Amino acid sequence: MRLLRDQLQREVASLYAFVETVSSACTSPSQAVSYSESSSKFFDYIGHLAARTKAHIADFDRHAEDNTEEFVEARTELWTLRAAWRELHQFIKPSADADTLNQPTAMVAALVNRLHELKGFESTDFTIFHTDSFDYAQVNPSATEAVAILARIVDAHQFPADLGLIGIPNSQGSALFLNCLLAHEIGEYAYAKRGIESRLAVDAAAALVEGLMSRIKDQDQSSAHHRTAWMRRIENWTTKALEDVALLRSSKS
Repeated sequence: MRLLRDQLQREVASLYAFVETVSSACTSPSQAVSYSESSSKFFDYIGHLAARTKAHIADFDRHAEDNTEEFVEARTELWTLRAAWRELHQFIKPSADADTLNQPTAMVAALVNRLHELKGFESTDFTIFHTDSFDYAQVNPSATEAVAILARIVDAHQFPADLGLIGIPNSQGSALFLNCLLAHEIGEYAYAKRGIESRLAVDAAAALVEGLMSRIKDQDQSSAHHRTAWMRRIENWTTKALEDVALLRSSKS
């Protein structure tokens, strides 16, 4: 179906042009600036992923040669690629803006060196990106499903498992003491990597039940029954609160 193929070709051309622009920006950084090793690692990966994506979609219109079903499948895959690149795109330019003159390089290095003292984090590093948000943020692309699917589709390497991204408000730049919250974001990265929250949720609920039960031991049976019901409501509320915290952390990441 010629119309379907033409439509798919236009969409492929649009994505190809976008990825080409991203690839050029990552592989040819300005000579006037320099980047940390972690930032260069991030740009190298984006360049690799861009090259694999372009190779994958170069003759993509072959999928729409015969019938509508093939077109739908091809277009679905194409939209999956676009969605993943849209997710990565929000970090590329902000990371390019955070060169060594516009980030607290020494402070980041000191904090990362401390992190390396923890077992399992000996090779962890972070790319700094600027954000127009008031808040700091940490992102772990290796745990992002969209990026993992993109790499599988185009037969590329997965995002480096030991590389995280940390966003700092662009209005603060290289200010040292204003960026002390970087330690908090690095801690959140380690907290999520270790899966601490899922383990603490069970222990926190159990400790709450035990603590409240100890307070009603000496009460009469009717009062104890009433307080047990009240305690269960608190336990449910605590569990829900921990789930909400986990959801907020995942949406922030």
